[in-house]
Amino acid sequence: MKTATPDQSIRPRPKDSAAVFFFAVLANLGVQLLFTVGLIAYAGGLEAALNLLQTDFAANIAAAVLIQCAMLAALLLWTRSRKLNPLSAVRAAPLKPLGIGYAVLMGLTALFGFMFVSFAADYLFSLIGYDAGMPEALSFDTAGKMIVGLLAAALLPAVVEECVFRGVLLRGLERAGKRRAVLLSAAAFALMHMNPAQTVHQFLLGIALAVAAVETGSLLAPMIMHFLNNALVVVWEYAGVDPSFGANSSQIFWLACVTFLAGTGIMIGITALYRKWNKAQLKGTGIGCRSSVSEESQPNKPCFKALLFEERNTVTFGLAASVAVVAVWIFVFVSGLFG
Repeated sequence: MKTATPDQSIRPRPKDSAAVFFFAVLANLGVQLLFTVGLIAYAGGLEAALNLLQTDFAANIAAAVLIQCAMLAALLLWTRSRKLNPLSAVRAAPLKPLGIGYAVLMGLTALFGFMFVSFAADYLFSLIGYDAGMPEALSFDTAGKMIVGLLAAALLPAVVEECVFRGVLLRGLERAGKRRAVLLSAAAFALMHMNPAQTVHQFLLGIALAVAAVETGSLLAPMIMHFLNNALVVVWEYAGVDPSFGANSSQIFWLACVTFLAGTGIMIGITALYRKWNKAQLKGTGIGCRSSVSEESQPNKPCFKALLFEERNTVTFGLAASVAVVAVWIFVFVSGLFG
């Protein structure tokens, strides 16, 4: 019997990526459904439950935390089914000071580079009558709410979502090529949020997070970026800062183009410098200059089509999850348009 190498035993496969995405989607939607049913029973009707979601801060935070916990449970069940150490499976490797600095710079650049893209999308959707329907109660306008927000809306998603999307999805898809892996994991990340107005922004952010994971070979880099992105939004709301800096509708589109191009250019430059400095640091250490990602690459990479049909359930899980999130995305869009 052939013994599995350490790489084969801890590295997710494409079918693992598809399966974890499927079960994460199932957990997300399942919790939302059960929470809504429970809220209807508690409030005494659908209309009362919807009003509660619009006015009750605790209900919104509880729903967000339960969704993250359910996704984490789905991930842990997968690792248990494969008898893996969860930390090894998601590439939770230590991050050197250079990598931490790289993650912080990438996170801040992504935040400011993609921020106006999000504002522009919001404005375009408003022109066709789409209402994003963000709960009025989900506001971090007091110190207590800000602290809760930093934990529930910044730290928890940074850990859970990165483990799912950059930990398993990205790693499993890397066998099909890093570029495909980055784009597919970013698309799954954007669709999972099921927020039409934020889809483009989440996709761009997902690309930046995936690039950081690939470059550093550690999940901690995108975790830092994700936390910074969410935490600064929470702090800004508490401080009463207008992230659009008072820009009007016509200025937003120009700012979106300028900040996107500038941010993308800066991130490319930061990544090039990180590669150069990281390579210089590794010289003479005996470790070699390749990242942990490249060390895990397969000597004979199979074609993308073969990977999709690996053990015949990759397509089933992947398509099922994609159809589910796209269907919900359309439902949310139609509801916001005509609701």
